[in-house]
Amino acid sequence: MISCVMSNYNTNADMLREALDSILEQTFRDFEVILIDDCSSDEQSKAVLEEYARKDSRVITFYNEKNMGLAASLNRGFAHAKGKYIARFDTDDLCSLDRFQIQYDFMERHPEIDLSSTFMELFGAATGYVVSAFQDAEAVRAQMLFACYIPHNTIMLRKSFWDANALQYDPAFEKAEDFDLWTRCLEKGGRIATIPKALVKYRIHSASVTQSQKPVQLKLANAIRMRQLVHLGLKPTEEEWRCHSIMCGSDRLFMNTFEQLLMWRQKLISANEQRHYYDSGTFRTVVNDRVLSAISRGEISKRGIITCMARCPEIFSPRNIYAACYKKTYGMFGRR
Repeated sequence: MISCVMSNYNTNADMLREALDSILEQTFRDFEVILIDDCSSDEQSKAVLEEYARKDSRVITFYNEKNMGLAASLNRGFAHAKGKYIARFDTDDLCSLDRFQIQYDFMERHPEIDLSSTFMELFGAATGYVVSAFQDAEAVRAQMLFACYIPHNTIMLRKSFWDANALQYDPAFEKAEDFDLWTRCLEKGGRIATIPKALVKYRIHSASVTQSQKPVQLKLANAIRMRQLVHLGLKPTEEEWRCHSIMCGSDRLFMNTFEQLLMWRQKLISANEQRHYYDSGTFRTVVNDRVLSAISRGEISKRGIITCMARCPEIFSPRNIYAACYKKTYGMFGRR
């Protein structure tokens, strides 16, 4: 029923064993693990793959003759997948032992959803959670204009949707191949939802992509955001792009930029009302949430916040205040 696709390149042997054990010990048993070794130079890493393939028939290994990168390796793995669903996982992380069962049950109950993700807990050199208050398909779609809250190693998708739309990871977006793919899924009419449970633990260490590739990721993410703005019928000026970057969290808000930010907010909402690209009410809520988050992160005094409230009280709705507080609340009470 499930094909779990993983790509290995010189993963630490102990981390690799821990990751594979957390998959093979799943309470849901009807799955295969497709492991692509991307021409590792570390013999210990390869030896672990061979060891697990010998002792568990569900583990199927493929070896690239040359280093192809993550996107191309995953395309190879997805091409061999036989399951009704394809799950992704990384070779240095950990799964909750009921992850497959929970995601499988969710996908079976919601045939209208083409891809599901989950929350993610960080461990290792840093701790915390990757979560979002916006979890239904319309909200996830709107959020993707600003940031990717779909952790790559948590997803489970319908293979029928993948095949019907001839989807592939794009190697040109290596290091942000997931953000690129999810937005193209949405362009194909796909529906993505988030299960509000932390079912994957993401290991933070010096070799993590999030630690070593931030400048590259930001450049690619900006290209993906710009592509979505174009779909919305917008070609932002330099000033408008800076406002969008503030809403995305990659730039800081100062009080002298607040009026321009409000103008960009309204331009986004108006463009969507003309194009009907996103659900109108949901899009307005998500846009207001991004403005409120920008205010909370910005260099804004208490007096400035009062000015912001007076200037646009809609931003400070109870729904968006709740969303802004959600991460902290989940961190306190989110452990299962």
